[in-house]
Amino acid sequence: TGALITNFSTDGVHDAPSDATEGIEYFDEALWVITNEGVGWDTTRKLYKINTSSGSVESGYPKNLNTTANVYDDLGDITNDGTNLVVWTKSNYNDIYTIDTNGLEINRNSVWTNWNGAKALAYHSGQEMFYAGSGASLSTVTDNWDLGPDYTLEADGATSTAISAIQGAVFSGDN
Repeated sequence: TGALITNFSTDGVHDAPSDATEGIEYFDEALWVITNEGVGWDTTRKLYKINTSSGSVESGYPKNLNTTANVYDDLGDITNDGTNLVVWTKSNYNDIYTIDTNGLEINRNSVWTNWNGAKALAYHSGQEMFYAGSGASLSTVTDNWDLGPDYTLEADGATSTAISAIQGAVFSGDN
C-alpha cells in the first residue's frame, strides 16, 4: 500500500538477508524479499519472509523458487495482488509468476512488451492493474494478463529529463 511501517525494530533499520536482493514487498504482516543468489546456471532464486518486529528471517525460509515455483530466470521485482505474491522476471523474458507465501507456483503467465524483463512491479488494487517497468518504459497489465499501453518515464520538473533505469515501484494508496 505504500504505508510507512513504524514498528520495524528498535531503530527502524535492518539489513536485507542477502546482498543479491532484487525486490521487497510488505504483505500479510511480513516483509517479503526476492533474491537472485549465485552466478550463471548456479543462480538460486529465493523468497525470504522477514519478521517486521525483529528483522529476522522467519523459520522455514528462504524458499528456493527454482524448486518450489520452477523459476529459472532472474527475478526483477515483487508485489502482491491482495491474495498472493507476484514476481516478474528481470531480463530475458516477461514471465510473471503468481506464488503463495510458501513460494509455491499458483500460475505463470507471459506478456509481450517492447522490452524484456521488469525491474519495477506494483499492483494497484483500485484499478485491478499491474504496473511493470524496465529502463525508461512503464506498461500496464490487467490481472487477466492483457498488456496495456507503454509509457515513457520522465523525471518531474522543468527539464523533463528522461529516466533511464527504473528500479522498483510502489503505490501510496489505491486512489
